[in-house]
Amino acid sequence: MQRKRFVYLDVFRGFIIFIMLLVHPLVGLMYGSDPGALNTVSIWVLVLCAPFAIVTTWAPVFALTSGTANAYVMFMMLKDAEHDPVQARRLLFRGLLNGVMLYLFSVMSMSFLHHSMEFNGKWHHTLLTGYMVRGAMPSFSPEFLFFNDALAFLSVTGILTTILLHLLWRNGGIEKLWRTYIVVGGLAIAMLLASAWLHDRLDVLFFHCLDEKRWLSAFALKSFIGPRFSPVPFTAYALAGALFGVGLANGAGPATFRRFGYGSGLVLLALFAVEAARTGFHFVELTWNTVPTKIHFLDMGLIVIVATLLLDLSEFRSSGCRGKLMRWTVILQRFGRVSLSIFLTETFVSVLLLKAYLPLWGTDVFPRQPQAIVPFLAIVVLLWACIVSVWERYGYRYGIEWLLIWLNQKLVGHASERLKISTADNTSTD
Repeated sequence: MQRKRFVYLDVFRGFIIFIMLLVHPLVGLMYGSDPGALNTVSIWVLVLCAPFAIVTTWAPVFALTSGTANAYVMFMMLKDAEHDPVQARRLLFRGLLNGVMLYLFSVMSMSFLHHSMEFNGKWHHTLLTGYMVRGAMPSFSPEFLFFNDALAFLSVTGILTTILLHLLWRNGGIEKLWRTYIVVGGLAIAMLLASAWLHDRLDVLFFHCLDEKRWLSAFALKSFIGPRFSPVPFTAYALAGALFGVGLANGAGPATFRRFGYGSGLVLLALFAVEAARTGFHFVELTWNTVPTKIHFLDMGLIVIVATLLLDLSEFRSSGCRGKLMRWTVILQRFGRVSLSIFLTETFVSVLLLKAYLPLWGTDVFPRQPQAIVPFLAIVVLLWACIVSVWERYGYRYGIEWLLIWLNQKLVGHASERLKISTADNTSTD
């Protein structure tokens, strides 16, 4: 069976990376990761900026798109191999390998490259960016490694999704698609609904283990409920993405995707509206380490609807429409192809730019004024647009994505063309 490249996945990832390139410098460098800064902003400004504020919480897009790609590739390769158990084990190893590698990159990020921030009541600096910002080598606490950044939660959610699909599909289970839909969908719903109950009981224990330096217990809890991007409920986004991937691999039509995507998205938004009416809604909730369940209803509802729309525009329209979408979104595709590499290094790049930018204003503290903020953010985005455009000519060599593809080819024999950009059509094999 021929495997397709789905450009909409890169477009979606690229859009979120674009937002991140605006948000991380704004929050981390200009406002010092201080949630209290929201209290100084007019309510009318917050209302006007509400769509942007909500999109800043869409890091789970990476879990959903990864879940889609992972499930699609696993399904197609098992179909090609006619349920070969050796191929099934290779796919399991591939998923575990990718997860372990992402976790190692997370450790690198939280040790050297992440922006400074408060965690567990203490202010933490990573070694490299902390040194750049402070001008002196900061002290480093192992506690900071227990913060779940995007790379860590992608690692855990990817491993869990791979193991679940392997268990469901081994020994011919791939033919029982009804079981896949029920189990995967049911687990996603259960994680969303159980999240608040679990965090209410385990978050205190997690921070207590950190305070007592019980690292093993803290690591076990981090891999389950640790903030900020907690595997419960963020694995639900990867499972929702897996449902998209299975549908695509099984040849589901546009009506099915629209019914599932728009229908489930609207149900989730209705649940958010009910919860918001019952408990209220405050913008500061978007910044909490443990995000309330109602925010997950909002985020997942909107993300699933947008994913369905992008899929509809890219897969179920004429080739001319698809071609236009790909030509208009080339820069987002480039961002999306190396989204993890950008995530790993963008804070360090922003700090370097900051060192050259602040002297123009004659200050060591970033001026919180539009005339200073807007040009800096524009420079950050334009610089990365130039970097990925040039980098494309060299096949995005030595980035995280390139390394994962190289390892998969060497150890599992799985080749990929996912780093190639197309502006003509999205029907090439991957």
